Amino acid sequence: MSSSNSPESQPLPPRESPPPARRSRPIGRWLLTIFVLLVVYLGFTFLNTKSRAQWKWAEALQALEQGQITEAQQFADQALELAPDDPAMQLYAAELSYRIDAPENANEHLKRALELAGESPYVLNTSSFLLARMGRHDQSLPLADKVVELAETKHTIHRHTALNQRAYAIALAAEDGQASPEQIKQGLIDINEALAIFVHDDMVIDQRIANYLDTRGYLELFAGAPKQGLEDINKAIAVYELLRQKLLAQTKKDEKLDQLPETVVAEDKELKNVLAVLYSHRAAIYEKLNQPEAAAADRARAKDFGLNRKKGIW
Repeated sequence: MSSSNSPESQPLPPRESPPPARRSRPIGRWLLTIFVLLVVYLGFTFLNTKSRAQWKWAEALQALEQGQITEAQQFADQALELAPDDPAMQLYAAELSYRIDAPENANEHLKRALELAGESPYVLNTSSFLLARMGRHDQSLPLADKVVELAETKHTIHRHTALNQRAYAIALAAEDGQASPEQIKQGLIDINEALAIFVHDDMVIDQRIANYLDTRGYLELFAGAPKQGLEDINKAIAVYELLRQKLLAQTKKDEKLDQLPETVVAEDKELKNVLAVLYSHRAAIYEKLNQPEAAAADRARAKDFGLNRKKGIW
């Protein structure tokens, strides 16, 4: 054996370095991570379910507009299955039931919505309006009273908004001959208080004030003051007619447009629906003032713009 191969001549093998110490990971951090992931997962699941329910209701409404009653009911049932404890879904189901002439089902869904969210101003007001459209003003008006009470005690809605809603509920009852003179008087007190918040010498009449003026004008008809009512409603109509003129004029400036954008079409439809209601109110006043031609012209405009008690354009 040569000396070059002797054990003494071979270099010693390098020592293996010890493995690095593992960093300790506190269990609290793991628990926090798990908790955050769980919250995100549950939140996503909830929102996803609610979103799907909303989509189903949109499909139900679309089917209803197309006259496909069976399909509309199926979509509505699917929406309720996804979110049975969502008061909005119960309100939608009530709306659908009323629209397809199933008032008892509508009542059941309204009752359930109120059980789920009985102190929600939105649920109360929507229920009140639907009951008014159904002609059940004896049930509608107490809900409007409760909205005013919530404004005073819980402050979950502006008082002027609640007062306008009650005043309009009274006007709708008066239209059906179901409001007493005392209730009509209370309605005028309500709407005058609501308007007092905004009306001043240099006021600019916006959409909200226009809506309040319409409420007062319509109540003045039933209070025996149609001329005052006509003055208020003319102001309200002028606001919405101007808004619609501006919307269409601004769109027409772009000569490249072959048709109106969907957003403009939607906004124009909304303005026309409001005007339909205003024209119908003014028509009733013209009739009271013995102006049949003006009344007939406004009724034609209202019909052309979509006046429909069943659909809530009322």
